[in-house]
Amino acid sequence: MDTYVKSLAEAGEAFETKDLTGRFSLDGLATSAFGVEAGSFNEEESEFLKHAKAVFKPTKWMFPQLILGAFTPNFVKKVATTLGFGQIFTWPFANDHSNFLMHVVDESFKQRKGSGTKRNDLLDLMIDAIDGNLEDLDDHDIHSSDQFEKDAEIVGHVKNKGLAYDDVVATAMLLLAAGYDTTGTALSWILYDLAMNPNCQDTLYEEIRDAGRDASKLSYESLQSLPYLDAVIHETLRRHTPIATLERCCSKDYHVPGTDIIIKKGQIVRASNAGICMDPNIFPNPYEYNPENFLKENSSDRNPYSFLTFSLGPRNCIGMRFSMFEMKVCITSLVSKFNFIPCEKTTAYENLDYDPTDFFGRPKGGLWIKCEARE
Repeated sequence: MDTYVKSLAEAGEAFETKDLTGRFSLDGLATSAFGVEAGSFNEEESEFLKHAKAVFKPTKWMFPQLILGAFTPNFVKKVATTLGFGQIFTWPFANDHSNFLMHVVDESFKQRKGSGTKRNDLLDLMIDAIDGNLEDLDDHDIHSSDQFEKDAEIVGHVKNKGLAYDDVVATAMLLLAAGYDTTGTALSWILYDLAMNPNCQDTLYEEIRDAGRDASKLSYESLQSLPYLDAVIHETLRRHTPIATLERCCSKDYHVPGTDIIIKKGQIVRASNAGICMDPNIFPNPYEYNPENFLKENSSDRNPYSFLTFSLGPRNCIGMRFSMFEMKVCITSLVSKFNFIPCEKTTAYENLDYDPTDFFGRPKGGLWIKCEARE
């Protein structure tokens, strides 16, 4: 990635941020998690990258399928499946592209099991879990006291100790398909936000420089100890949240305090994550990009459930830690070497035209900036 961006800086070329960050996100996931070399920064687009890009590409039938699948009663789906028409309720992302990725994971799993090869990646961990050889490291996790981890252990949630082959393939698919687009999109907004807010970029650069001369050699623990870096990522996710709403199924009748509303067991409860993130009572001047919203002195008294981009509770985002680490590695490496600036193709905040057909709410035409090598 650094070599690729250096060539852009030397040529003075404008670039679309998602094109860059999507390549990094996919390479990071494919290599670190599943031992697959995606080749995203090669001259020619790899087969792996082509399919990963297309998994969430909108089609004219995507939204009707989503609505049909969400609101059709299960007994109707069962009858339709029995009669041979169940495919009309198929999740729209269960397509040829996701089938290709699933085949890659399947072949990697079989090759790893057959040869006994070890790469110390997520696939190895899942194979060890299936074989019952995975050590429980929760007690040594530096994040074990975080709110995110505490809520994952809510009473009533039963942790399934067993792991089957289907669980491995499903988890791998989720991380590859969902992790590529969401993390890549978040990173694309971070680079745009830093280019549009040079004072914030300078503050971040100083923090990274003070942490170590070579940002590529910063340890996991060192990256977790950079408060402004963490604040930059969280502020971008607040301003441009990739997940606008969250939903949960009510497990028992619940009387909402102070009202006559009773949520019945089995009903769906939806929370507006975007609405919470832009609430001026929670985040003053919500349309202003301000990483200081997430510094300890400004967030310690805030309700922990006022930031739900990764959700919370036992059904929170399975890839949150990986995604945050991936973003921190990417941003520290880039900002330590390059200065990101607006260009003639850059669209100002107030003129961004969001694409209504894009699943993650990206703007039409993309986000364009330039970069310069630092002295």
